[in-house]
Amino acid sequence: MKELTKKEIYEFISEELTYYPELPQFTAEELIARKDDNDFWEELEEQLDCFRICDACGEPMLDGFVVQGANHYCTEDCLHTVMTEEEYMKEHEECDSDTFWTMWFDNSRRYITE
Repeated sequence: MKELTKKEIYEFISEELTYYPELPQFTAEELIARKDDNDFWEELEEQLDCFRICDACGEPMLDGFVVQGANHYCTEDCLHTVMTEEEYMKEHEECDSDTFWTMWFDNSRRYITE
């Protein structure tokens, strides 16, 4: 998957919502307009399994870093606000580590149903 622009990520989430008719539907523009509404995004993140919110910049992301199984970072720049590359690699290389890079977009209903 090519690296998406911020707008394309919002478009992806908007399209993903169409697979959940029981949820309110939002266009990418409506999602962008609510980008600073933390409660909205926390609730949406719980309902859709195809994205996470970056703990550094607050933007939605379809892939990125997980640190200690709980913190999410969309880019190396965001990751490096909390740890160096060396600290990340040390933690990542430990057995049974909960620190890794992953993709959530492959949990998308669009990929499961197509």
